[in-house]
Amino acid sequence: MKKTEMAQVLAVIKTAYPHFEITEPVARLWYELLKDVDLQTSQANLHKHIRSNRFPPTIADIIHDQDDEPEEDPEIRARNIEIAHAQWVRDGNDPEAFVYDSIKRLRA
Repeated sequence: MKKTEMAQVLAVIKTAYPHFEITEPVARLWYELLKDVDLQTSQANLHKHIRSNRFPPTIADIIHDQDDEPEEDPEIRARNIEIAHAQWVRDGNDPEAFVYDSIKRLRA
């Protein structure tokens, strides 16, 4: 990707997300990390992101198509929840409150 193309990508992000701040360091970082990504891939991923997210994209969102990422293994997810629950209880919290707190975080 050329610097002018990177400027176009940042301009689209700024248009879609007016609070996204583009500074010289931000532009340099984005260019450094995206210069090897072709423009078509970055535009496709950016447009997909804009259609489905209300927050500005990260560099990783532009580089990788999120649909290509493998689903999390349900057994690993269940084990991680067990570990988090055990830590919650060790910290002296109510075991049942773990469920309610998790639901609140999911809704936020």
